[in-house]
Amino acid sequence: MVTGIESFKEWFKGNESQYAIIGGTACDILMTEEGLDFRATKDIDLVLIIEAVDVAFGRKFWDYVKQAGYEHCNKSSGVPQFYRFSHPTSNRYPAMIE
Repeated sequence: MVTGIESFKEWFKGNESQYAIIGGTACDILMTEEGLDFRATKDIDLVLIIEAVDVAFGRKFWDYVKQAGYEHCNKSSGVPQFYRFSHPTSNRYPAMIE
């Protein structure tokens, strides 16, 4: 299981319709539910569902990033924009959110 996924799920409980977890973490969650092993992954790949995201979710997301104390907060310069948050102050949080 991805380090920090439990704190992520708890923090965003009730907001599941506003984002989708994709990639290796999504596979890990599905495989674990079926009692199967999956390769280790350290990040959470996240897609925000723009039609569902509201101001409250945006604030909640940034509060999570701040509380985790991510050292690196990177933003791409293109359109669309991509964000990466890495190196939290505690292993209670995902190592990286992209």
